[in-house]
Amino acid sequence: MVSSIQHQRVSKRREAPARRDDRGAAVPGRSWASLQSGGSTRALRITPLWSAPATRRTAAVPATAIALQTPISRPRRLRRSSVTLGGLCRLCTSHAAALLQPIRSVDLPLYAALVVSLLLFSAVLVPDSRLMRLAQPGPSVAMPEASTRHALLARLAAPSGSQSHSGEPVVEAAQFQRLQVREYRLAAGDTLSGIAASNGLRIDTLASFNRITDARRIRVGDVFQIPNRDGLLHSVGRGESLSSIASRYGTTVNALLDANDLSSATITAGQSIFVPEARLSRTELQRVLGQLFIYPASGRLTSGYGMRNDPFTGIRRFHNGIDLAAAVGTPVRAAMAGRVVHVENQPGNYGRFVIIRHDGGYQTLYAHLDSYSVQTGQQVNQGQQIGQMGNTGRSTGPHLHFSVIKNGSFVDPMRYLR
Repeated sequence: MVSSIQHQRVSKRREAPARRDDRGAAVPGRSWASLQSGGSTRALRITPLWSAPATRRTAAVPATAIALQTPISRPRRLRRSSVTLGGLCRLCTSHAAALLQPIRSVDLPLYAALVVSLLLFSAVLVPDSRLMRLAQPGPSVAMPEASTRHALLARLAAPSGSQSHSGEPVVEAAQFQRLQVREYRLAAGDTLSGIAASNGLRIDTLASFNRITDARRIRVGDVFQIPNRDGLLHSVGRGESLSSIASRYGTTVNALLDANDLSSATITAGQSIFVPEARLSRTELQRVLGQLFIYPASGRLTSGYGMRNDPFTGIRRFHNGIDLAAAVGTPVRAAMAGRVVHVENQPGNYGRFVIIRHDGGYQTLYAHLDSYSVQTGQQVNQGQQIGQMGNTGRSTGPHLHFSVIKNGSFVDPMRYLR
């Protein structure tokens, strides 16, 4: 009896592993290989995480298998422009909470690692919108069209002082052209005006470059410096700067730097600076051409400018003007327009005399007059009568002593008279 009961218990224990319900749950004690070999028991079904919700649930499955079979609906596609890092974190947290509800505490590390991985890769997969804005390319700069470039070049090439259609001043490109100079040897028949015209330059440009003070004194064989553009050579004075020179001639410092190929604005006294497009004053140009002063009176030249024997003592002395001899009462006229600055009578020296101040730092002196018809402060025109020739003061006979003063120093009047 006892042995039969024991035999029945052993048989029941042997039959228990083979019992299956009709839902195909995994059988304890069977291996994964036996399940794949197609035994009488149904194979283990693993539902993917991103599959649609299962319609039928298996029974008698461990908690881990239940967790793996928990359906998670695929999230809708995220747009980079609308999803931020914070939003993705909230999304992952909500899904993680749904996953962790049926999970045992022993499986928490696995899902915690999953959540951390999603957070780390979220910045790469779905960047924040602020980072996206930083990554966007900047505005592109396009080259101007051909018509626009031609318009800009036309504005640069416009004449000096002109204005564009919009009313803006036009920059003259020639002001920034580098200076180039070549030599020319004067031939027979050459004149200052002719050389200037053949080279497309102004007379004052040639006069300035070649230090010409009297165009009537140029000679065949002289070597002229011919620049490639109009302008003046300015000798830098003490205390002058490029800024003051530019202001004086109405140009810019950059134009002076470029024209003279200077690397800095430092200049020294005595240095020659080319000033592009600068011009001589009308007075200086007339002086160069020998047309600045007219003869103040008709008469005979009896004494010139420079050293001579004194007519009273016979001693060599410097004569600061010229003497024109004529009859008493011969009209004396202003050699150039100006203002009378001095009228006086010096019996032991000049007798009755008049001094007139002119533009350009010039003054003229008319001495030994018999009488004068102007007063201090009066404006006179060129050729206007200012007195009569006489024999007053220290004089040996009726004559006019005429002197020209340039910036306070006596100069030879014959260089200025026409």
